[in-house]
Amino acid sequence: MLRWMIPMVAMALVVCGGFHDPQETHQMVATLAPQLDIEPDRVLVFVPTSSSDILSAQALRQWLAPSLAQWAQLDTAPTERASAPQPAYPDVLVWAFSAGCVGAAGLVNYWHRYRGTVRALFMVDGWGVPGPSVVPVHRLSHDWITHVTSPCWGCPTAHFYADPGVPHRQLWRSPDQVAGWQVGPPGEASLAVNAADVLISWSRYYGQRPLDPYQQLITHNPKMLPMSN
Repeated sequence: MLRWMIPMVAMALVVCGGFHDPQETHQMVATLAPQLDIEPDRVLVFVPTSSSDILSAQALRQWLAPSLAQWAQLDTAPTERASAPQPAYPDVLVWAFSAGCVGAAGLVNYWHRYRGTVRALFMVDGWGVPGPSVVPVHRLSHDWITHVTSPCWGCPTAHFYADPGVPHRQLWRSPDQVAGWQVGPPGEASLAVNAADVLISWSRYYGQRPLDPYQQLITHNPKMLPMSN
């Protein structure tokens, strides 16, 4: 697995699954999250109380705010907390799958505008769901057709599609076993990777501060996959 050499900043990973067995989400998180250098208790997997909650940005906000507010008290000095109208929430990174992309997109749009910083949104097979314009959005698709028919294809960020195509849920359950291509804006060269490479490497990219010269280069060349020296 490709790894950055720069430590991650303290942030939270928010994971939103779809209409499927929640165990598949936990399986994926157990495999990939340890490679992010995020504290285990800051990996937040949304467990809806009803199926409609998966589509609800409001349900996600009501679930997410208490945990992040609790961490803000640890991350922010008491004098700063007292003077702030709202808690200084830690930054978040969001991974979402299938129908979970509906609620996640709404959450990101609201949270980044009014509550705190969302570093990026990764939409895994979020076909038909428009990505919010307020943060970088990376799409991962289970086949080429889904990739080229997804909204915002060709946006100035890197995306992934499986080649050969795989079943929809396999992309989420076992991204480390799904080979394919990372593609940037039209006209840029593609890069042979697996889906886990894209999730981990770009998540680590957004989780590091400050940007070094190579990261700044990637900002202007989104086709490039972050790689360790």
